[in-house]
Amino acid sequence: MTTDQVDTGVDRVVLTFAEMAFLLSVRQAPVVRTQVLAGYPEGVEAAGESSLLARGLCEMRERAVVPGQEVLTVLAGLTTATTRVRAVAWTESGMRFAHLFFGPHVALAVLPFAGMRFDVRVLGAPLGEQVIGFVDAHLAPTGPVAILVEATTGESTTSMSVTVDESGDVTVSDSQHSPDRGAPVPRAAALDRMAQVFGMLP
Repeated sequence: MTTDQVDTGVDRVVLTFAEMAFLLSVRQAPVVRTQVLAGYPEGVEAAGESSLLARGLCEMRERAVVPGQEVLTVLAGLTTATTRVRAVAWTESGMRFAHLFFGPHVALAVLPFAGMRFDVRVLGAPLGEQVIGFVDAHLAPTGPVAILVEATTGESTTSMSVTVDESGDVTVSDSQHSPDRGAPVPRAAALDRMAQVFGMLP
């Protein structure tokens, strides 16, 4: 695959897991692949390549697969990220994932949804605001709710969990303060702590 200039004007694109697997195999990004595609079937790269060509997200030029601007943006965001975030929320309606990638060129959210697809969005707000938005969206007034956010920058990993029990009590635990036993706090304090912990990351 050959590449050209990245157009960060692209807002979002939907990719299948096979298309994502192909892109990550081309760029040889095993760490990102492990995070995003854990639990998905293996050996689907050829199908992903064919799908990208059929949808016009890539094209064939002189026997080389050339990515379009949407794919270039996705590749840049996934493979040049200096900070990777994995967020998981367990609620009564099920489990929700969000993968966030922040780097020098572009910031992306990779959101799994039905049909083994990913909604890939270019982010405008900083990391701290994105994390708070995810937590706030899933922090129901009453539980059971459990939310885990883990951010990795280089060799350093910062994690934080927030839970809500059936009576509505909110508990917070993080890797920087009280890593083993969560402390009951008001909802607003939980979000403030999220902003404090993840707002410091690049």
